[in-house]
Amino acid sequence: MRLMATGDSMITRRLSHNPDPRFKRLVELLRSADAAFTNFEMGTPRDPVTPNVNHPSAFQYAKPYVLDDLKWCGFNLIGAGNNHVADYGPKGLMDTLEEMEARDITTAGAGISLGEARMPGYRETAGGRVALLAVTSTNVEHSMALARRADMDGRPGVNPLRFGIRYELDEARFNALVDIDEALGTAAAFRHRQEFAALMGHASPDAHVFLGGNFFKAERSRVVTRPHKGDLDALLRGIAAARKQAEVVAVSLHAHEGPANDMNQEVPADFIVEAAHAAVDAGADIVIGHGPHMLRRVEIYKGKPVFISLGSFVFQIETLQRQPAAAYEKHGLPPEALAPDVTDEVGAIREGPRRAFWDNRFWTSVVADVRFDGSDLRSVDLHPIDLCMEAPRWVRGAPVLATAEAGREILEGLAELSPDVEIAVEPEGDAVVGRVRL
Repeated sequence: MRLMATGDSMITRRLSHNPDPRFKRLVELLRSADAAFTNFEMGTPRDPVTPNVNHPSAFQYAKPYVLDDLKWCGFNLIGAGNNHVADYGPKGLMDTLEEMEARDITTAGAGISLGEARMPGYRETAGGRVALLAVTSTNVEHSMALARRADMDGRPGVNPLRFGIRYELDEARFNALVDIDEALGTAAAFRHRQEFAALMGHASPDAHVFLGGNFFKAERSRVVTRPHKGDLDALLRGIAAARKQAEVVAVSLHAHEGPANDMNQEVPADFIVEAAHAAVDAGADIVIGHGPHMLRRVEIYKGKPVFISLGSFVFQIETLQRQPAAAYEKHGLPPEALAPDVTDEVGAIREGPRRAFWDNRFWTSVVADVRFDGSDLRSVDLHPIDLCMEAPRWVRGAPVLATAEAGREILEGLAELSPDVEIAVEPEGDAVVGRVRL
């Protein structure tokens, strides 16, 4: 089996009309695979469109025809476990899943209830049967699926991979925190709320809870993250079931988090790596990470490829056609503002002050070309792509194969992030390819 893996597709415009020969060659590459994966970080809600209660910087809305173009590109596996697919609530999520089903696209990571969201999707290909499971860690509180009960329906949503944060402080800083807590009165408030134990969650008994965080006295100060045991166990059970049903088991893991609960940077939070390794231990053949919209390291873990993040495949975040009132209010925009005004606040905007996404790391990535013999890994090639940061807004965000010079720079940067693998950069026509030494 030949599997192509990409990162996030935040797609708001058609791709299929693009005459660029580098884009056409990229499509040919995707179509040459038995299975091709991307993460659809969008919703395609039908009217009446109702936004969710969560409050992202911009609600990701697209017309269903973008799924036609992704399928035209060759994608037949699409992840729905991410932090934007439910931006338009349970109805918008189900509309999106129905549009995928109508196009015979295999998906995973979201469903009408938690059980369905956790189920693998299966795809029959000429190279064998592939299973797809998908989870997301970012902003899941308002979009996670809920389980059915005999006396109550569940809720449509995404398959969560929640995580716990443990704040460790050396003795001096820990004691200072306790003093600050008492001085603010927040310690007394917490003790009062403890009388209503059902509202307190599941704090560790030896933790000092301050402003919702669990703090522990330790030898040194640091932030530790661990995956939620119940969510991880459910994923591992799904992998074990899929292992009995398919030759290749793929896991999609959407996570923006970095160290100290930062977002969108090259170094992942600890829980992401722990979950990815646990997935392989449970039987996954490939872990396809994404979320921060930039590349993170590549690993070969126990003979299986683990892509901590493949960045973005399509990043058309500046041409959203509709936005709810909450998005305008968040950015202090007046009632007469329009959708491009919201994306002025969120996107790269070449004009004016530099914004967070005006960084070439958000506009370059790779397509992973992975070949299996049964479940045995045979090769991993990395094809650099360019999302054209310097192009006008109405062009920017659509991928093309990178030039040889740009591609070499992309692969050398990824190699620096991936010290435990060797990536050999070789010419391929007027481009380059990175070959991972197994």
